[in-house]
Amino acid sequence: MPLARLDLLGGFRLTSGAGRAIDVPAKKNRALLGILSLAPHREATRERLTGLLWSDRGEEQARSSLRQALVALRRDFGAFDEDLLVLTGDRVGLHPDLVATDVTEFLAASASPDIGGRRRAAGLYAGPFLDGLAVADAALEDWLREARTDLAARASALFESLAASLTGAERVAVAERLVALDSLREGSHLALMQAHIAQGDAALAIRQFETCKLLLKRELGVEPAEALQALRRSLDTSSVRPPIAGASTRKPVIAVLPFENMSGDPGQQYFSDGITADIIDRLSKYRILSVIGRHSSFALRGRDAEARAVGDQLSADYVLTGNIRKSADRIRIAARLTDARTEVALWADRYDRPLQDIFAVQDEIAGVIAPKLVDRIEREAVTRGLATAASLSSYEHVLQGIWHFRKLTPAATDIAAGCFERAIAAFPENAEAHRWLSGCHFDRWLIEFSRDELSKGLQVALRSVELDPASALCHTAVGLCQLWAAGVDTAAPSFERALALNPGDPDVLCVVGQLRAYGGDLAASRDFLAQAFRLNPLPPPWFGEYRAIVHFIEGRYAEALPAFLALPDAAFDVMYALACVGQLGDGAQIAACKSRFEAIIRTRDLLAAAKAEPFRDPEPRQRLVAGVEKALAR
Repeated sequence: MPLARLDLLGGFRLTSGAGRAIDVPAKKNRALLGILSLAPHREATRERLTGLLWSDRGEEQARSSLRQALVALRRDFGAFDEDLLVLTGDRVGLHPDLVATDVTEFLAASASPDIGGRRRAAGLYAGPFLDGLAVADAALEDWLREARTDLAARASALFESLAASLTGAERVAVAERLVALDSLREGSHLALMQAHIAQGDAALAIRQFETCKLLLKRELGVEPAEALQALRRSLDTSSVRPPIAGASTRKPVIAVLPFENMSGDPGQQYFSDGITADIIDRLSKYRILSVIGRHSSFALRGRDAEARAVGDQLSADYVLTGNIRKSADRIRIAARLTDARTEVALWADRYDRPLQDIFAVQDEIAGVIAPKLVDRIEREAVTRGLATAASLSSYEHVLQGIWHFRKLTPAATDIAAGCFERAIAAFPENAEAHRWLSGCHFDRWLIEFSRDELSKGLQVALRSVELDPASALCHTAVGLCQLWAAGVDTAAPSFERALALNPGDPDVLCVVGQLRAYGGDLAASRDFLAQAFRLNPLPPPWFGEYRAIVHFIEGRYAEALPAFLALPDAAFDVMYALACVGQLGDGAQIAACKSRFEAIIRTRDLLAAAKAEPFRDPEPRQRLVAGVEKALAR
């Protein structure tokens, strides 16, 4: 089994076999690992490495820089028992058995004749190779450009072949990813139009044509090719059924317009554009939404159009606008979300930050705004749906279900499950509906300790991953069920895949923090939970529940107790609350806790559940069992 995993598609991430993140701070050292990952047999000569990484230096100085880089990497790899680097004569390599890389797996899976292998490849392609890495060396920049272009071309060919092989919403989703890779490639728009037509959604196909036409005119000054024009004309007279209002496959659509640069310096436009692009990228990872691509949104730069007009032009339900003011040492960002149909402002906020590292601020703001927007759109879609329940689309049923699910009561969970079941009935390939239905089964397990509910949850979650392997939260749904069904080691790959797909989602960060806690890595757990709370400063109660588990492991029972008491309907939280008061030994507190939860204590086997908690280290589990026993014995 590999000791480490190196994920290079969509950014840079190195993790241990146990899932702990390993920091490689130097950009050129990250690039060095990227070069080795793509080299034949994952090794390269020192001459090749110095020529790419230090092309502006003399030979001896470049070789000295390489030696220093290798020393630094070995220091970064200090947590591993074995050396991940292989140095043989004049060659440097990555150990083939100790380091797994997503790019190697992607290249192998994308060439698979089996559709399952190609689906896996699509899930692995999380974005451009070493995305965001920029190093001031001409030779390296040229190499990176070629590597990114080659891998993007392979991904394009992969998505095109999948779009021709798949059906239903999965075909549409793959074609959407194909367009996102290169929005000026007409063949990609053609594939997406054909996918919509196969679903019977002529209107969406027409809208896609208009989007393509707008982009080509704006960016290249040309009209669509004859193949696209002919397909568009055929829709005027075809027998393709028009979609009804709330067609079952349609997700809410948001357009993020370029944030206005109000700093007075046109040279700062790059920062405004960077914020906009980051928000688009982050929103696109939330599978409950469809996000208008960057080229389409940026084509409307400088136009003083009303939200309704933007919505009509881009087929968007919601429009995000904003502006940025930057002074010498501070930056202020204002953002507003508008309903494109009614032009009512649904949400607005301002962010004022000290300007130390401009790119860190850019990343932080995008990371904070994206989850807030998703939450607000979910709430708004539910409000719409309550008024027109008869015409709800599958995805709107999902959004209504989410609204009920977040009430965190047994009755609300049952109502939510009904919403998700109706969503699946309306559109059986709705991955989000399956994921959330899995969450209902998982919550019922927390409430009742029913192994049957846990088994059902895992089955539905696995189906959600089959339908959408690129959804981070589908993988977390699988991981949560696996954690209590089979333990930390079984669940870890699902959580790690989720983290690789969407490292900026606070929900993903929170559950990964929980996994680390059960695995015994409390330092990493605290780090992940701190990131989750930073990105979601007003979180749902279960964020506090997961942090309370860390407090319990640390023996901080008084600090852990309030979070468990905040969720009084779940046998899981009652079990931990009893363990906390049992360990604290306060007789009055124990009596009050037993009186409050008398019905759950009487009907659930809390002691058996405590003995089955999936801690890798048995010591916290022994204290949990002892605490429950002490409380029940009083």
